[in-house]
Formats: sequence, structure tokens, C-alpha cells
Amino acid sequence: MNNLITFDIETVPTKSEKTIAKIRAEIEAEKLAVNAPSNYKDPEKIAAYISEKHIELDAVFEQRFRQTALNGARGQIYCISAALNDGAPVSFYSEDEGETLRKFFKFCNESGSAKSVFCGHNIVGFDLPFIYQRAVILGVKPSDCIPFQAKPWDERVFDTMVKWCGVRGEGSMDSVCDALGIDGKADITGKNFYDAVLAGRHDECIQYCNDDVVRTREMYKRMTFNC
Repeated sequence: MNNLITFDIETVPTKSEKTIAKIRAEIEAEKLAVNAPSNYKDPEKIAAYISEKHIELDAVFEQRFRQTALNGARGQIYCISAALNDGAPVSFYSEDEGETLRKFFKFCNESGSAKSVFCGHNIVGFDLPFIYQRAVILGVKPSDCIPFQAKPWDERVFDTMVKWCGVRGEGSMDSVCDALGIDGKADITGKNFYDAVLAGRHDECIQYCNDDVVRTREMYKRMTFNC
């Protein structure tokens, strides 16, 4: 059997002041474009309408800032966890994102090969492209054995979301785990991960990533009738 590398990444919003400034500029441009409906004639009502829309757009900033965590060109990797075959997950983390990538690529170089199978949940659509984009932006040469350009049906990848939901389907890890009777996530989830980071719950965040690797590997075993 070829080595199975099960992995997962956790991402957070950008730390780039330049990117943050661009998002603020986008919001300010939208605020300048706000006009009251043509049927508004009272100056006070017009001013109140514009003020309300400006407040709404100010609130949108936080949403757009957080959404950068889903974009490899803007967000960044907080940590990566990976496991070789049935081994315990190994976590890769550094305050220097480039160092996080270097640690993960070293693991892949030492554990993988051209025939290794990379397993994860939505790795074809998210994890692999995100890692590649961050590596390019940061100038960190990836491991040659990682199949960044793999199609969902390639033998070098086993994407549990694709296997369960189909090439164009979508399904959260929790929904698949629930269907298969596998323990799901605890109090930290993808939706509140960044809040946990801001709260300083570093060890729990790393453990959350490790646990996702274990859950994904269990899904793999169930889907391949290898449990």
C-alpha cells in the first residue's frame, strides 16, 4: 500500500496592512456611492438614509476582513496538521507562516513519494490551492510529492467531501461524520476558529486541527471499507 498522508489546514484573516487598507478603501468608495432613493425629498430623511447605509457598510468591513481567511491570495495559514498512515497527527505551527509551510513540506519530503495518496476534506477545492498560493506568495518551495494540480478523481488524492458528495457537491465534515457515526467537532468549529485564536486558545486550536485529521482518516477508512 502506498503511504497515506491525511492532512488539514486552519486559516485566519490577513495580517497585511496593505490588504486591510484596500478593504477599507473599497468600503469608503461604496459609502461615497450611496444615494437616497429618488422619491426621498426631505433633506433630513435623505441624510438619515445615507447615514444608516454608511453604518451598514462599516459593519461589512469586519465580514470582508474575516472572509480573507478563505482566500489564499489574502488570508494566511495558522497551522497545518498531518498524519502518515495510522500514525498520530503532527502539527506544524509558527508565528512565521513561511516556517509553518517549510515544516509541513519537510514532513512531506520525508514521508511521501510520487505514489503517496493525500487525504483530506475538501482538499482539492480548498486546502491544496490555499497551500500552493501561500507558498508562491511567500517564496517557499513546496514538496514535489504534493499533488497541487490533482483533479478530484485523481488517484493521488482522496477528498472525502468529493467522495461523499460528488465532484460538484458540498458537505461539511460534521455532516459526513454525523452520517457515518463519527464524533464531530466540539466547541471550536470552522466558524469560530478565528475567535478562538483571538482569545489565545492556541493549544486548543492546534488540537482542533489534529482532531480533524483523525476524523478525516476515519472517514477515509469507512469510505474505503478498510475499518
